[in-house]
Amino acid sequence: MNKTGTLYLSLIMLCVAMIACTCSTPSVVPTERPTQAATQTPTVTPEPTLAGPSLGDTQTRPADGMVMVYVPAGEFRMGSTDQEVDEALRTCNELSGDCRRGWFENEQPAHGVVVDSFWIDQTEVTNRQYQQCVEAGACDPPPKNPSKGSFADPHYDDDAYTNHPVIYMNPQLAGAYCKWAGGRLPTEAEWEYAARGPEAFIYPWGNAFDGARLNYCDVNCASSRKDSEHDDGYAGTAPVGSYLNGASWCGALDMAGNMEELVEDWYGPYSPEVAVNPQGPSSGHENVLRGGTYAYSQESVRSSSRRPSKAGTTSYFIGFRCVLPAPTETPMPAGTPIPTPRDELMPTPLALGEVNAVAFSPGGETLAVGTATGVSLYSSNLSEQIWSYTSDAPVFSVAWSPDGKTLASGTSDDAVTLWNAQTGEILQTFEGDTDWLRSIAWSPDGGTIAVGSGASVVLWNAATGEPLQTLGEDLSILTYSVAWSPDGSTIASGDAYGRVLLWDAHTGERLNILTLHDHTAEINSLAWSPDGSVLASGGGLLDGDVILWDTTAGKRLRTLHAYDVASVGGVAWSPDGLTIAVAAAEPSANKLIILWDAGTGKRLNTLEVHTAGINSLAWSPDGTTLASGSSDGTVVLSQIGEQLPSVP
Repeated sequence: MNKTGTLYLSLIMLCVAMIACTCSTPSVVPTERPTQAATQTPTVTPEPTLAGPSLGDTQTRPADGMVMVYVPAGEFRMGSTDQEVDEALRTCNELSGDCRRGWFENEQPAHGVVVDSFWIDQTEVTNRQYQQCVEAGACDPPPKNPSKGSFADPHYDDDAYTNHPVIYMNPQLAGAYCKWAGGRLPTEAEWEYAARGPEAFIYPWGNAFDGARLNYCDVNCASSRKDSEHDDGYAGTAPVGSYLNGASWCGALDMAGNMEELVEDWYGPYSPEVAVNPQGPSSGHENVLRGGTYAYSQESVRSSSRRPSKAGTTSYFIGFRCVLPAPTETPMPAGTPIPTPRDELMPTPLALGEVNAVAFSPGGETLAVGTATGVSLYSSNLSEQIWSYTSDAPVFSVAWSPDGKTLASGTSDDAVTLWNAQTGEILQTFEGDTDWLRSIAWSPDGGTIAVGSGASVVLWNAATGEPLQTLGEDLSILTYSVAWSPDGSTIASGDAYGRVLLWDAHTGERLNILTLHDHTAEINSLAWSPDGSVLASGGGLLDGDVILWDTTAGKRLRTLHAYDVASVGGVAWSPDGLTIAVAAAEPSANKLIILWDAGTGKRLNTLEVHTAGINSLAWSPDGTTLASGSSDGTVVLSQIGEQLPSVP
């Protein structure tokens, strides 16, 4: 049976960048960050010391005194999913009852985007800052529009509004200012990345709306669609930086509400393809506005919300901020492995059917392969088949005993078979309490086998074949993966609802449930770091993320976002714990293995060595070779290259 999932286009992670500047005391420095920001840059293993800025660092722009915050290069999901659009429509109708779904569909399709590092203004440009450009002769004063009643005067030359955002802007006026200040307007992708971050939050601070974090259409708003339960303190614009607890993941303020903000792109539809530094259409008749205003209700201040505006139009709702690219490439950490795949498939087609599982023996001499037609044992370089057994049901999992003498295989007809690894003789078969078996894990002492089957995890005595205990028999949710911690204290299981469950291996007590994966995605793969400090979980259909967990605290350490991977087919740690390999499951156009730096979460390299989805990965014990098994019926060995010398 094929593992589910889809895969988008392959992309290469772009390097983080740095830029130096003359700094002075910032005029606006947030003293509070949203709670989510604290989870963005934990250290899983010690990171190398590299020169250059990091997430949320600030610098002051000499031209106008604007504080800028640093946004490192990265990947995120741009735009809105169907579920997010449905939720925006529901919220809108709760306020007025006359909303249409088409109002939000210009945020679709959701798609993967990679952006280079950059600096972005911490706040919208203020009246006083814009006055400096006018006084320098580089900018024209903002126009006024008397037809707009009390809001016609943008307060540009009113001393009471010097720290309010400048308004009545258009791309020409804003672009001239950014050029004078040494930067440019942000692209739409840069703006949304600075607002949402790698987690693609719905609002800058997270996924739950909070009226205390922004200036929007609250009780002070004249609209019938106002939110009468909140009072943000302002009927019009607010001074920039008034809502420190509304900061985005990088520390940018006022990215929701207050003023709509111009971006550099022309307005146009999104493409479903993964994009690298997208810049929108090459021409157009409409500009793009982002972020919403003080007169917009909550569904229109989401970070994915976008509005077209006739080219050149000025309005009392339109302001802007600038960005400064950071193009200097940061050196790669010393010791990073660079994979060089050998073009060495299994010798001529062996009619294996799809390969569901691969596993190196503890000594590295042999490689076990589970397929749609049975289980086989090969020499570690695939040059010799040692023994093979044809089964009536697909083999979904293979696992070695710690001493390397016994191989366990599990089939979809609910049976676990133990094999004499040397002779291929069947030692015993476990049957009776399993149901749709998908995963097997040995205890580190070799005495117990954990089997993920049906809606539970069954523990078996490896010597006698007796069932010992059933974990989670009351959950009624299919178990897709099982992994035993290296110290033998904890068993992790992943289910069909995107949950990772932690169990006490001795008592069977459920310790925790980790739930940051998509709830509709099964957890296809689990892998503990060699020292047992971190658990990696890979999401299934349309999830495509690998989350690294601190299982002691029950907290997410980091998410490895692979927007060209819609379903994870396998996750494997290198024996030294420095590298994580992630495989894309089928179906997809490009079948990928992505290598990540486990300590920094940076993408190291991408291998394309199969013609169909990849269902399993295994590192050789010496860390020099990565084996992958695919639905294309092959096993591929990818040779990992030499360690890099230190980079000055």
